[in-house]
Amino acid sequence: MLNVLHVWDQAGVASVISKYQKRLGHNVQVLQQAKHDRNDITKLYGGHVSKKNKLFFVFVCLSKVKNYDIIHLHDAWWLVHLVHFLYPKKKMILHYHGSMVRYLKPYWKRKLWEKYVDEIIVSTPDLLSHKYFKKPIYVPNPVDTELFKRKNPTKYKMAFTALKHDQSTDQLDSLLSEHGLNLVLATMKRDQRRIKHGEFPSHLEQYEYYIDVPMYNGQIIPAHSICGLQAMALGVKTVAWDFTVSDKLPDEHKPEKVVDKLMEVYAKT
Repeated sequence: MLNVLHVWDQAGVASVISKYQKRLGHNVQVLQQAKHDRNDITKLYGGHVSKKNKLFFVFVCLSKVKNYDIIHLHDAWWLVHLVHFLYPKKKMILHYHGSMVRYLKPYWKRKLWEKYVDEIIVSTPDLLSHKYFKKPIYVPNPVDTELFKRKNPTKYKMAFTALKHDQSTDQLDSLLSEHGLNLVLATMKRDQRRIKHGEFPSHLEQYEYYIDVPMYNGQIIPAHSICGLQAMALGVKTVAWDFTVSDKLPDEHKPEKVVDKLMEVYAKT
């Protein structure tokens, strides 16, 4: 049995991983700040959600680190040096989920903490092309196929999407038309995403299509989003970043397969 501590829960990835790690008999906990759990994902999965400020949250994390064998940090680079200083023999995994590498932290900054972790994981294939202090390992994002399982028939013959960053409806409409996809869009802006995670499957399955074409600074990000993968798991026709359409979740994103691959990473640290 392994004792695994997940810190931060980007898009609920840590929560889904922890659910399936626990089924293998491991002792697992997820720590998250309340302000980053706006859709109650961590809360839904029974993780520890701290309502205190960042400094207090750091103390909470450090107080628990000593009880775990593997410290799995989800973009939580700010904890690396503290864990290394206080518990130099602890195994640390740094798991990047996209924005931290693509446009927030250049390599010269990231290498300051990457050299202290045992393994670097990236959640989408495009992230492998960036520079790191050590060779990264691709571990696909998991989807909780028990939660994202169709229960109701499609209600709206429309395409739903959650706009990313500076993306606009007109821009997305134009791109879809260029690829022969003339769809009626129902959009939700980034600051409007307040649907609770437990209610999100029933919201997604109402639509015939989900548009999964994330953009930043006018450029398409060549990766599936978590929402896009969840839509595919529900059988919703999902338009991906390359404008292909699928209503089937790729096998590599099934939670059991993701956790199996992750356990292989743990085993080599």
